[in-house]
Amino acid sequence: MAKKLLKRWMPDPAKIRNHASLQFLGNVLHDPNLFHLNRTSVSRAFFVGIFICFLPIPGQMGLAALCALWFRANLPISAALVWISNPIT
Repeated sequence: MAKKLLKRWMPDPAKIRNHASLQFLGNVLHDPNLFHLNRTSVSRAFFVGIFICFLPIPGQMGLAALCALWFRANLPISAALVWISNPIT
């Protein structure tokens, strides 16, 4: 049930690939693990998101997104987990 709820909130990968402002990334966004909810990509996303959230640097969400691309983790989950440390900023 939780997987269906998360899939409903997750963005459509085709929309993100065709978005005009993300065309500079090229084929990087074509990796299927960036948006699938499987054990490997979600566990990597938790590692990236929780590790980055405790670093005292500005731009944590951008850094988490770049690390998610590099580690081939789930992109939305890793960016959302950065909000654990300070949801206001």
